Amino acid sequence: MNLFLFHSGRVGSTFLASLLKQISGVCWNGEIFSKNVFVYKGFNELDISRKQGDGVFSLYEFIEYINKAKSGKASNFCDEISCYGCEIKTYHFEKNFFKFNFEDCLNELQNEFENCKFVFIYRKETLRRLVSAQVARENKIYHLTGEQKADLTKIILDTNDYYDSDLNIKGALSGVIMEAKKKERGYMSTIEKHGGVILEYEEDLNNDYMAGVRKITHDWPPNLLPEKFKVSLNKTNPFKLEDIIINYKEVLNSF
Repeated sequence: MNLFLFHSGRVGSTFLASLLKQISGVCWNGEIFSKNVFVYKGFNELDISRKQGDGVFSLYEFIEYINKAKSGKASNFCDEISCYGCEIKTYHFEKNFFKFNFEDCLNELQNEFENCKFVFIYRKETLRRLVSAQVARENKIYHLTGEQKADLTKIILDTNDYYDSDLNIKGALSGVIMEAKKKERGYMSTIEKHGGVILEYEEDLNNDYMAGVRKITHDWPPNLLPEKFKVSLNKTNPFKLEDIIINYKEVLNSF
């Protein structure tokens, strides 16, 4: 099994990955097309530069890169592998970091990797995602583990000129949210056309994380799953929007 998880930021992907990594035989590579991640065996300086966003991948280079990451991760960190998994963020497509579209990406992955499964995770509450992203940028805290607890960070949202960096949308906040939902529907439609799985953060992770796990692993041997999953991550932004957003009334009136 080869599992490819697609998502924007602040949608629970790290939490989901922390669960998947606890399943027997899963070799999880994380965001391989991203900065500040381990450079796996077999990559040269050009590969590293491209990994960090300075270059642009063709479809052939994209597949070659995944194969290198997969072989490097497996040889260094994994024993018996029944599932290899990695993550790819939407901004790579939206900012033309790849020289191909999402549809071509899925087609080529299915051609190259046997028994391939796609997952797209999104947040139904788009405003909450944008707020969480802005808070994380401002306080430089993206994950909390162990005994760490979140501190309230208050922010101001620019209702006239906002930028969703994950989906590369800029404009009035209300328009950004509408366009973001439209783009996410496009990703989901393509994923579903390829027999993939859609996870909604609110229902499939926040309310009951086992719902998300079951959607992904429903056709896996049940003995691979642990009797109980360990939850090691805490919410970075558990507060009400009206407590976080200083100009909350202005934001509501902008819709």
